[in-house]
Amino acid sequence: MDAIQGLLDEVMGLLGVVYVEETAGRGTAPRGTYHTAASSDEPALIPGQQAAIFMSGVQVGMYGIVHPEVLAAFEIPYSASVLELELKHFINHL
Repeated sequence: MDAIQGLLDEVMGLLGVVYVEETAGRGTAPRGTYHTAASSDEPALIPGQQAAIFMSGVQVGMYGIVHPEVLAAFEIPYSASVLELELKHFINHL
């Protein structure tokens, strides 16, 4: 997960959005920041190996390791990670 977190940090940095650790609940981070929540429950990803991405209290994406059953269903013989961002949330931020 460290590699995908690094990719996320790089993409967000290019978008001018920086990571902050959430301390007091969603929506408390200043504008232009994001945080992740490990409580994501995307069924295509391995439980405990995924996170939702929030910006200004709104979920803007998710990332994690693809579940082996999903890989098998598509006959993918190696592990894979996924990073998904809804870019519409960044248009007004740029």
